[in-house]
Amino acid sequence: MSDAPVLVLRPRPGADETVQGLVSRGIPALARPVLETAPLPETSALRALVQRLDEFDVVIFVSPAAVRFGMQWMDRHWPQYPARIAWLAVGERTRQALAAWDLEALSPADERTEGLLELTPLQAPGVQRVLLVRGEGGRETMARALEARGMRVEHLVVYARRALRAELPAPDDVAAVVATSADVVDAFVASGGAAHAERPLLVPSQRVADHARSAGFRRVRVMPGAGLRATLEGLAELGITGPSRQGGQQ
Repeated sequence: MSDAPVLVLRPRPGADETVQGLVSRGIPALARPVLETAPLPETSALRALVQRLDEFDVVIFVSPAAVRFGMQWMDRHWPQYPARIAWLAVGERTRQALAAWDLEALSPADERTEGLLELTPLQAPGVQRVLLVRGEGGRETMARALEARGMRVEHLVVYARRALRAELPAPDDVAAVVATSADVVDAFVASGGAAHAERPLLVPSQRVADHARSAGFRRVRVMPGAGLRATLEGLAELGITGPSRQGGQQ
């Protein structure tokens, strides 16, 4: 099994970036996206919400896809972004995507909802209105946690997830599987992933782990997030690491 690849299921371009990061560290990996993300069409409600951007204290992007599809609307209606907004990203890849739009965003070391909720702007007094930029059906737990703090949360839903039929390798030809959301788990099952029920399955949160177990996966491990660093940590716990380099570095 030492030469078997890690199977990465997240949508592109994240799947390819994860595979590239793993391979560059000597860990064989294979991208088989089982979901794709697609922009939602402009509606009058979407346009009106973007035009009220300056009403919000904090704007949270939940994924690179949220940046890719959400910033095009914000840039269209706001040649200069409101100065007082605190911009937050759920993880490092999302923060880097915002940097490409010349926005300095904060992201947590713990790339889960729990880590983001601990960021200073969401702890500051006077924060009342939060805009959550996301895809259909995502991050309801985050919204509920913010509302429990007395904040008003509105949702800018800018993309949809669609299942893809992926040709999967045989279970014995896979060292471990990486699934980054419950939707990815469901799409994996729809592509025949139930045959991999005995392979180690790495997921980014306890909620996704519970969902995966209910779908029949028996070796589910929770990573500290969905990014490359979290994936490397999760794989290391399984004993899957790249070859040692000179000087003892990995």
